[in-house]
This record gives sequence, C-alpha cells and structure tokens, in this order.
Amino acid sequence: MRESLATLAVAVVVAGALSSAEGAASTTAGVVWSASMETGDLSQWSRNDTDGGSWDSGQCLRVANGVTTNVAHSGRYSMAMTIDTSGGESGCRQARYEESKRDKAYYYGAWLYLPTLTKAEDYWNIVQFKSKEEGADGSEPFWVIDLMPRSRGTLALRLRWKGLVPGPFSGDDEDRRTWSRGVQVPIRRWFHVEIFLRPSAGHDGRITVWQDGRLLWDFDRVRTRFENGDTRWTINNYSNELVPRRATIYVDDATIGRCRVGPPLRRQAECVRR
Repeated sequence: MRESLATLAVAVVVAGALSSAEGAASTTAGVVWSASMETGDLSQWSRNDTDGGSWDSGQCLRVANGVTTNVAHSGRYSMAMTIDTSGGESGCRQARYEESKRDKAYYYGAWLYLPTLTKAEDYWNIVQFKSKEEGADGSEPFWVIDLMPRSRGTLALRLRWKGLVPGPFSGDDEDRRTWSRGVQVPIRRWFHVEIFLRPSAGHDGRITVWQDGRLLWDFDRVRTRFENGDTRWTINNYSNELVPRRATIYVDDATIGRCRVGPPLRRQAECVRR
C-alpha cells in the first residue's frame, strides 16, 4: 500500500512538472533571444559578442551592474534606468541589434515598471526602432513609443512617427505624426509592451503594438527604415523634460521572437508567417 501511495505521489509530481514545463514552453515558443537579468548584470544583451549593450547620454544614472533587486517581474533582478532632466535631454538606452539588423519580422517585448507618476512635457521615449544609413555616423529613430500624460492625470502610451523621410504611408510628406489611444499605464505595477515589426524601406512594412495583450495600433503598408539602412531596437528611459525631473524605469524579461509572448495567450500564439 505504501509503495502504491509513493508511486502515485511520484507520478503526480512528475505530471505537475511536465505540465509546468509545457506551460512555460507555450509562452516562450519562437523566442530567439531573451534577457531575464538573472545573471546579475546586463551581459545577456550582448552575450557571445553579439550586437547589443548600453548607450547612454546626458544624466543617465545606472546602478552597479545595471540591475537591481528592488523590484522584479520574475526571479530576483530587473534592469534599472534612471534619468535626470534638470540639465536637459538625457537618455538611458538598452540596445539589442543582433536580430533587428537581420531585416526579418519579429515580435519585440518587455515588462516595465514605473515606481512613481512622472509627466513628460514633450516626449518620454521608452521604445524605439532606429535605422542607420550605410556610411552614416549615427542612426536615426523612425518609430517611437512614448509615455505621455492624459487629461485625467494618468499616463498612456503614444506611438510616434519621427518624420525624417516621407511616410509612414505611401504619399505622405516628411511630417512628424503621433497616435494616442488613452489606455492607462499603471503605476507600481508591471505592464507588458509588445511590438511586431516587419521592416521595410518602402511602404510594405508593418508595426503592431500591444499593451498587456490589448491591441493599440496595427499599421500595415508602412515604412520602417532608410532605403539603404538597417533596423535597430532599443528600450529606453529618454526625455528632454520630465516632472519631477528624475525618473526611474525598471525593465525585465525582454524578448525577441517569431511569436507573440505577451498576455493574454488564451489561444494559439500569433507567429510570423514564413
């Protein structure tokens, strides 16, 4: 009898482990790169000498090794990026170029946490897709996601087309454009931002943005890079004027993949069609 009970207990544990493993696999299907920060630093962004790392300007204030145990979406660590705009434009930028430069369609995602309510006067860039022309010294932003204040005193995401080239749609001029949905961004709670980008130098690209699994924007037949340029993805804390002047953003569980990984996944995950 004892042997039977012991066998049953083992079977239950094994079944539970398999179920958990299957659940984990279902939410990470198609992931080609990820950074959990559980190495205790930011080495996952450029592991094995791949193209990525930190790119900071102005008063970007990084903690030791770039990570903290103050808050975490999973595990112990998250990336902490703090800027102080009292002296003007400042930015902490965490880049991952290895996959985006391949000129393939991917889903880019990360969990973010805002410890305090902060308001931007002009822009507060938290995600961007940039492009570097062949032979150019630097790269330029094409698509940006900002955190902007709402009339009710809360925050919401804003999608911004920088307008450096005609676009984003065929027939458009070189004008900056913005789109807002008014979906509240939480304070002191983790939220997920995920972007699907199909890169294009013409007008056959696509950009789709979700917040906590809620579709905000889906623009097809758009331009995403220079004609002779690449694509570069960064997660940022970047602004020219914030109130209060100093602000921190925590980032955890960043991913790039061929399938959506963000919530909710009540059905089969959306994946890039080959």
